[in-house]
This record gives sequence, C-alpha cells and structure tokens, in this order.
Amino acid sequence: MFCKECGKPIDNDAEFCTYCGSPIKLKICEEKDILEREDKQRSSGKKVRIILISVISVLLVTAIAAVGVGFYLKNIMLSKNNEEVTVGERAKELLAEESKEGAKEAIEASREVKTDTIPMQPTPTLMPEKVKAILMNTAPDMSGYGRLPVIAANATSTIEQKGKSNDPMLLFDGKDDTNWQEGVPGYGINESVSFSFDQIYEVKYIAFKLGNWKTDRYYIGNGKPKTMTLIFGDYTGQVTFTGKHDVEWVEVNKPVNADSMKLIIDDVYPGTNWEDTAITEITVYGK
Repeated sequence: MFCKECGKPIDNDAEFCTYCGSPIKLKICEEKDILEREDKQRSSGKKVRIILISVISVLLVTAIAAVGVGFYLKNIMLSKNNEEVTVGERAKELLAEESKEGAKEAIEASREVKTDTIPMQPTPTLMPEKVKAILMNTAPDMSGYGRLPVIAANATSTIEQKGKSNDPMLLFDGKDDTNWQEGVPGYGINESVSFSFDQIYEVKYIAFKLGNWKTDRYYIGNGKPKTMTLIFGDYTGQVTFTGKHDVEWVEVNKPVNADSMKLIIDDVYPGTNWEDTAITEITVYGK
C-alpha cells in the first residue's frame, strides 16, 4: 500500500510511514470511520428517498384515483343530462306532433262544417214575446179565470127598430134572442162598440157570438163581422173569424191589463136579406 501523506510504498502492516513518519493505522481508522459514517449517511438517505418515493407514489395514486372518480362522475352527469335533454326533446317532438294532429283535425272539421253544415250564426238577442190575440180552434180551459163584469157600453151607431131595443149593453146580458146591430147604411164597416169593466183586470179570453142568433132565419139574413180590430189596455190587434154559427174563442197569449175594450168592424160576411151587421154576445174572461 502507499502512504497517504507522502505517497511512498510501505508495508501493509506498517503502523508508521518509513519515509515521512506519518501514522498509518490512525489514518486507516479515521478513513474507516469516515467510510462508516458515509455508509450510514447513504443508508439513511436511501431510506429517506424510499419513504419520499412511497409518499409521492401514494399521493400520485390518490390524485389519479380522484381524477378518475371525477371523470366518471362527470360522465354520469353528462349522460344523465343527455338523457334529460333527449327526453325533453322527445316530449317537445310529441307535443309538436299532437299539435299538428290537432291542427289537422281542426282543419278537417272546419272543412266538414263548410261543406256539410250551415255556418254557425250569432245567437240573436232574445226579445220579449209579442202580445197577440189569436183565434182558437176549441173552447179553452177556463180554470182560474172568471167572467168580467161590464158596467157600461156604447156604439158609434145603433139601428132603431119599432118596439125593439138594440142597445150595445144587450151584448152582455147572456141571452141569444137579443143583440146589437149597427145603424148606418151598408154593412157597418168602421163602426165600433166600446165597453168598460168595473176595474182593471188581466184579460185572457174573449168569447163571441157573431151575427143575429135569435133564429136561423135572422142568422142567415143579417151580416156578421168577419174581421175586427180589438183594442184593450196597451194592445191593438186584428182577428179574422170563421163565420160559423158557433162560439168563436179568442185567446190573448200574454194577459193584458185593461179596464175597457173597443171593437171595430173591418170586414163582414154579408147577410142574405139585410145589410145590417149584428153581434149577439161578447163575454170577456180574466182575473
């Protein structure tokens, strides 16, 4: 071996250098100590490096796992959102299809209405029913109605016959052998009879015995009203009669409040023997 101080060759078991006198074993011991310390340091550093590498590895694995979990969750959320969007879009498509079908049906229905039915018209405003006096075919049900008392009557003309009265009040005496006859030349067109009740009543029905009912000969021989204008309360209307030898009933569709009545002769059925137009009875019913 060689001396560490001078570099000269010396014996392996020499304790001192024969050239410079430097102690050899001490140097060797010091070097051994240094080497041992360096070995320990290297071993300690190696352990530290191993620990550091392990820690870093664990951190890297954890980070990678976290990134993987995050990516997986993100993919799940994206997939869910995509599904929701897909469902929403499909719902919109279905609604659009239903709307198209509904529009198509509406168009077809509109075409059908135009071609097969009469177009709808605006609903007219309901007007109050108009009051009418209407000739009836049969006698009415008089339940709830009574005969109205007439207290006075007059006429625009009355025939004068020797020994016989034709006063208009005879129209209300309930007898067939008495009557009123107009007293002007001709058939008495535009002649009238007026009469009043004892108070205001709701007029509903009017019964007429037109012509001279005293005998069949007089019935055929005298004229009888064909059309008359009826005026009572706030009503004015015209009625045309049949000319039959029977009671002719007139109904007021809506009862009219009245305390008097006027009848005007507009047209007549001519008699075979006389031009005088006669009325035997008038009976008014109401309540």
